[in-house]
Amino acid sequence: MTYNLPQVIQLAADSLRPGDIILIEQQYSHPTLGLTTVEWWPADFDAIRYAVSRGVIVVEAAGNGNNNLDAVGYNTALTGFPATWRNPFNRANRDSGAVVVGAGNPPPGTHGRNVETGSGEVYTDRARCNFSNFGSMIDVQGWGWEVTTTGYGDLQGGPENEQYTDTFNGTSSASPIVVGTLACLQGILRAYGRIPLTPARAREVLRTTGSPQQAATGRPLTQRIGNRPNLRQLIPLVLQTNTWSGVQFTGSLGANATGRWYTFNWPAHWHVVWTAVPTTPVPGAPQLKIKTQVERASDGFITYWLNVTNLSNRPLNFEGRFTVLGW
Repeated sequence: MTYNLPQVIQLAADSLRPGDIILIEQQYSHPTLGLTTVEWWPADFDAIRYAVSRGVIVVEAAGNGNNNLDAVGYNTALTGFPATWRNPFNRANRDSGAVVVGAGNPPPGTHGRNVETGSGEVYTDRARCNFSNFGSMIDVQGWGWEVTTTGYGDLQGGPENEQYTDTFNGTSSASPIVVGTLACLQGILRAYGRIPLTPARAREVLRTTGSPQQAATGRPLTQRIGNRPNLRQLIPLVLQTNTWSGVQFTGSLGANATGRWYTFNWPAHWHVVWTAVPTTPVPGAPQLKIKTQVERASDGFITYWLNVTNLSNRPLNFEGRFTVLGW
């Protein structure tokens, strides 16, 4: 069987529920720019978009090429790419919806080490690892050195199925740390009977919280890998709820007429109820009927289309009111 990452992503997405998580610990080699994030290739991008469109969170390793993903070279398609292809590392062009993870240093002294023994890199907590790709589209960082996991057996001896290592590294060690963070949040939300994070919301909370990236010699903050997740900040943030109401628009309808209004850029993770309320009392019978239709304009935002019908035989004015039940 030939390994086909886009097919694997789609098969996994078809088996998962909204809020579940797919981890991609893989990188491809660009012919001139080195090791690169897989979504730059159109088939992989499309597969990730497919998973995200089903509500599955995709966490993607940024790659270990020490490359600037904002470099202009990534704007040039390879032979065989479709004519419609645009560089996805510029999310204004197109956005896979994935959470992209860079690799940062662990705190000095982790496992008794202040320097990575193979490369000689001196640890500065949360500074970019010298191999990690970087750029504006990278959302968050995890440890790129000193990660403890199963396998290899260099941490202690024993039977093969009991072996561990404490030197797992790369954006492949950083990205599962972020998966673990998101899995904690999804489990907490489900335990509270709440709707799990959407892919867009997951990316948003990771980008807007956390322990800030630090600079180190030769690794400035302009080489973005994002913040390190902080569950003490994330848990209360995802559990908070707010409720408020307001008037979004006003309208007028002739007798027995129907009109259509729309309102856009509503965060997709909000739960919104719409009503239409006449501004002049006329007792005796219903005056208005409202039908709400929803357009998922992007991963992050919704457009609501509101069809309002005047049920009376006289003109009327009304308010289009919303209530945000929470998020």
